Amino acid sequence: MLGPKGGGIHHLVLQILLFLFVEASLTMEPMIGREDLIKILQYWRDGVLTAEQVHEWAEKRAGNVEVSDWEGVEPNSATNEVLWALDMLNINLMLPEDIPTYLEFLHTPPGHFSEGYHKWQDTLTQVDYRARKEFLRMIPLYAPFCK
Repeated sequence: MLGPKGGGIHHLVLQILLFLFVEASLTMEPMIGREDLIKILQYWRDGVLTAEQVHEWAEKRAGNVEVSDWEGVEPNSATNEVLWALDMLNINLMLPEDIPTYLEFLHTPPGHFSEGYHKWQDTLTQVDYRARKEFLRMIPLYAPFCK
């Protein structure tokens, strides 16, 4: 019988998913889309990935892959915006509690980037960053940005 510390079938499934994620991350996708970011955010929300793993994944891709949802006269992309936000999640003090806001933005219908973007940004301005800095100041990923 597996003990309570990291045992059980749920833990095994999470470890397998994490292994598959890491293996898939070794090869760089030439193009990513909203569905890729939705999956990453869901893994983070569900505890399959840590903030550090999400940050590392995004850091490797931001500026190095093409995104599939450019639109408008001025090229806009929800995928691009969220990818760069995940690349800077430590600077932005992003936490799993913010994920629903990011998912909502990624579900913005094509042709409505501006509305989705403004709603996303407006929601993020409601975060109490002073309290968040205090909460995150001892966590190595975030600490340099909590001074």
